Amino acid sequence: MATYLKPKEITLEDLREAFQEEGMQRTRHVSHFSTEIIYPQYRCISKLHHALNVTLLGLQSIRHPEFRPFTWEILLALAWHDRDSTFCTHLGSRFMRRRFGLDHEDLAVRNIPNSRCSDIARKVGARLDIVCQLILGKCREAGNIVHFPLDLDNSGGIFDFNRSLGLDDGSLYSPHVLADALRQQPGSADLYLEARAVKHLAGWQLARDRAFTFVNSSRNMPGQTMLLSALNYADMAEELPLPFYSLTDREGVEFLRERCNGATRTLISQALAGNFYVPVLLRKEPTGLALERLVRYPNYEGHLAERVAEWGVPREAIATFVGRDKRYRNLDRLPIRDEDGNRIPCPEAPCRTSNLIAIYVDPAHLPDPEFGREELKEKIEGILMEDSERLSSTESEDDLLPTKVTYI
Repeated sequence: MATYLKPKEITLEDLREAFQEEGMQRTRHVSHFSTEIIYPQYRCISKLHHALNVTLLGLQSIRHPEFRPFTWEILLALAWHDRDSTFCTHLGSRFMRRRFGLDHEDLAVRNIPNSRCSDIARKVGARLDIVCQLILGKCREAGNIVHFPLDLDNSGGIFDFNRSLGLDDGSLYSPHVLADALRQQPGSADLYLEARAVKHLAGWQLARDRAFTFVNSSRNMPGQTMLLSALNYADMAEELPLPFYSLTDREGVEFLRERCNGATRTLISQALAGNFYVPVLLRKEPTGLALERLVRYPNYEGHLAERVAEWGVPREAIATFVGRDKRYRNLDRLPIRDEDGNRIPCPEAPCRTSNLIAIYVDPAHLPDPEFGREELKEKIEGILMEDSERLSSTESEDDLLPTKVTYI
């Protein structure tokens, strides 16, 4: 039978071996913010540092009686939840998911049982199957404290991101207060939040808004879009095997620069040199409008790049981004309850999710810096309208927008 230390006796020192495990040591060299690869002035914390901070939050949560029987499972899941974070973190995960149907959590639960993690878990009496279920957010017994619309990971993650990039001074909310107020709903894996932390929940929403305002700003989008397109062209050419996603930041950059197609090599080299492409189109709409189905279409980014290339712009001179502005997090599954168990309204988020399409082009390939951009923008707007109407006129999206893939 598993044995447990009392929560007050556990510190990060007791988890030293969990963080010294080989897979975790790799995360010393994986940034919590992927675009730091392109913008070295944005010195974000590493995934290892983030895991340490999130595990500290877990030391507060395990004081609650519903979590106490799973003390070590929760702490190890928090320590290892980003153990297999991909190169370029969430950007890399997009392509690993598309090509192999895997997220970094899936990689973690695949690799953890075959690593020294299993011995570490055994030493403290932790059930490794529950550790893996917690990482995936599929543990009814111990709750979704590790993987939920608001959990210890994203509560601490936004705080770490904003503080390390200087986006705020950490005064908007306390992740420690949120961690202490997150409780498990009886008979369910879902969580609820004690009403005493409602101001900190509102602060978390504001902090999330501030983080994604930066992510989608001109200070980050040019480099992020070039990095994304470099990955996309390499994925389209089937040049990224599964082990690629387990590389460190430096190893991944070298792989893209030395072993991939010409368009990928050009984009990554230009971005690393600070030669950022200029915006030709930046279009944002609330969800549910014209861009909705374009954003959901498989690799619409690649389709757009190929269409623009038909007008004589080399593919390596084109960077495209199609996706959602993810600052808004739906918290319908997280009720807020007062001391009597009554549900109270959730503070309104500052904004809702929007669809976003951005296209950047190397100015060296525009015939005229201003007229050339406007002319290209008009053509791209025509493509968006045409494709949106085509998608709206049919229920099936299979082969609706055939993309001719060429390799350079």
